[in-house]
Amino acid sequence: MSDCKNNPSYEQLFNQVAQDGDYRAFEKLFKVTYGKLLRYAISFTSDKEEAENVVSEVFYKIWKNRSKLAINTSVKSYLYSAVRNQALDGLRKARGTREALDCFSSVPNNQTPSPEDYLISQELEERIQRTISQLPEQRRLIFRLNRIEGLKYREIAQRLNISIKTVETQMSRSLKALRNVIPQ
Repeated sequence: MSDCKNNPSYEQLFNQVAQDGDYRAFEKLFKVTYGKLLRYAISFTSDKEEAENVVSEVFYKIWKNRSKLAINTSVKSYLYSAVRNQALDGLRKARGTREALDCFSSVPNNQTPSPEDYLISQELEERIQRTISQLPEQRRLIFRLNRIEGLKYREIAQRLNISIKTVETQMSRSLKALRNVIPQ
């Protein structure tokens, strides 16, 4: 990218975001990098919606922490590393969550769960349900539509007449709340 004002470099855009809190620069950085970062995220997740969540989460964190971020490499390298790390972190957490739930819910056919396993399973289920019930109303609805009814983000957005980005953000926040109550 050139240094002209109409086509600023990633570094210039990032500096405008970090130093000035310039939301227009943030939007432009997002728009010029989103497609490439999404394709990169898909190479880890093999799922477009999850990849969209990964890239959205990276940009959410950049905006949230904009005044504290210090990049020691190129912004492009930073973005790709952040997407890779977010995708891998999501995969690790998903695997850990699945394993934790499987550990409590799947007992070999020839074995009954011990009272301790049963109590742990019940406690985990109660914590999950309590966390879901404490989500703000719209977030809880979006979560249930996706995770219980199996609707895609696009379908939820159409049903609720909201943007897909809103659905992504709300799901990301729901999953973050759940990760905090599920043992790793």
